[in-house]
Amino acid sequence: MAKSVWNAKIQLCWWHLKRAVRACLDKAKLSTTPYNACCVNGEFKFINVEFWPFRRPDPKEYKGGVLDANNSEAHQATLCPDPLRIRLPAPRLATELEAVTDAHHSRLQENNTTAAAEESDRSEDESEGHRVFCPASLRGPIIALMENHFTAHPLIPGYCHPSPAGIQEWAVKEMYEFCVSNNLPEVWAYLWENWYRCGRWELWAQAEHPEIPRLKTTMMVESHWRHIKEDFLHHFHKPHLDLLVWILVVTLVPRYYWCLNVMLVDIGRYRKLPSW
Repeated sequence: MAKSVWNAKIQLCWWHLKRAVRACLDKAKLSTTPYNACCVNGEFKFINVEFWPFRRPDPKEYKGGVLDANNSEAHQATLCPDPLRIRLPAPRLATELEAVTDAHHSRLQENNTTAAAEESDRSEDESEGHRVFCPASLRGPIIALMENHFTAHPLIPGYCHPSPAGIQEWAVKEMYEFCVSNNLPEVWAYLWENWYRCGRWELWAQAEHPEIPRLKTTMMVESHWRHIKEDFLHHFHKPHLDLLVWILVVTLVPRYYWCLNVMLVDIGRYRKLPSW
């Protein structure tokens, strides 16, 4: 409604965006958002359908909109069905059994068992112990990339395409190549589904508005509520609605009118009037 009345750019501030992304990158659980690589490839052809997280997705990680679970599950089942491991013992030849002695056979079997146990422990450590959602050394570069994508705008000449669609494609490609080069499929699935896809990109990217925003709406609203609570409601805890309306109309509004009159009317003191 506010966008239709004032044609304003309503977006998330960088502080809240950085805090949300940082909290997700710092998590220890190796789970990610449901991700359909085929749909993403339909929007951007440089997306590889083979690069996607093999872990089972968590629908709770999907923010905004309604999740199409059928397409996501069908896509994952097609690319990577649940494996069924079958172990078949190798047949032993009679000549080999006759050639080796009992002592040599027992020693060989003991060595094989020890080596297999060490290899199994090593593989478990590599797959579970050292596999995290995002390494600590890569969290800072990801935040820095998102900050560049956040501030990019067609009116600012530089390193990206001078159009909103071109800036989005440039940002998606840069973040995707970073995740591919560092083998971060879970991070890419989270970033795409929650921040870079259409419908979410418009919530935080400045490039989607023809003008560069200057005022921080969140800070203005927080300052307004701070003045109300500290200057007019400091003696009241959870006041009734009629008392709150009376305080706003009788005490708050006249003060704002006085401040506005001082800004718009020449009162004799040398100062510049507001540009608007």
